[in-house]
Amino acid sequence: MLPEKLFVTKALILHIQNARKEREMSADDLSDAVHKHKGFISAIERKRYKRLSANLLIEIFEKLHDDMSREEIMTKLESLASVPDSAIEDDGDDESHMVGSSSPNYSNKNDDFEKHMFETLLEDTSECFRQYYKKRPNEANVSLYYLFRSMIFDSRFMLFIMRNPFFKFKSLSEEDRAEFIREFVLLFRKYEKLAESRPKPETEKETKTDDSEIPQT
Repeated sequence: MLPEKLFVTKALILHIQNARKEREMSADDLSDAVHKHKGFISAIERKRYKRLSANLLIEIFEKLHDDMSREEIMTKLESLASVPDSAIEDDGDDESHMVGSSSPNYSNKNDDFEKHMFETLLEDTSECFRQYYKKRPNEANVSLYYLFRSMIFDSRFMLFIMRNPFFKFKSLSEEDRAEFIREFVLLFRKYEKLAESRPKPETEKETKTDDSEIPQT
């Protein structure tokens, strides 16, 4: 029996892509066939989902494999969901999120998908902070406070920094990450001192900010 949700592995994605192309189905056609919003299958193939409902994946496979029984589909899904991503050659798509490279090319026709994806990611991010707050409430408050202040300061500047794929550091040791943080802190302090040595803009002089409410670490 399958678990309620299955991991969307590279092997599973490749299988969906290949089976769909063999049947000459577009991603949008398959989305319609399983009664999902336009762009849903494209989102799966672009690795936007970590896990999906087993029942939904069974429905997708039923549209792709009308010659397979439900039991055969469940067995196939279980097998594909258990293949480690490291066993599949990377196609390099993740590079699209690195600073200096092109962003994913979304069509204006997928506005509904874009809105849905934004709301999903926003909720997932909120849940991450909620879970962090349960463990370290003070640190969570400080982090959110400064993130908010920094976004107001210059949202484009902050988003440029935040869209670097730090998840690519997963193979680094704790010592490597600690060294990165030390170097980052030194770089930050260098430019912080530079900023302090320069006169503040007139608009900033006129606006007094009360930092007394900042949570203390």
